[in-house]
Amino acid sequence: MTVFTEILDYGLLAANLYVLLRIRLSKEEAFRTPFFYWFFTTGIASSLSVVGFIIAVRFTFTEENAWGFKFGYLYSCDRG
Repeated sequence: MTVFTEILDYGLLAANLYVLLRIRLSKEEAFRTPFFYWFFTTGIASSLSVVGFIIAVRFTFTEENAWGFKFGYLYSCDRG
């Protein structure tokens, strides 16, 4: 990954987590609806997928151990 994409990934991830944290800790009654609980849950899941991507691009997968990466990808796709 280039420096620009790393800065972009980390910056957007931090901004996403900040927004989710602000919504979750807000005392505003409108943020206590089922929609925002679902929004928070899916936001955490998307943040975890970005963290997983950042970790995955740091490793070189050889043919012998690429099955683990493929299994994780298929498992992730099957759930969503």
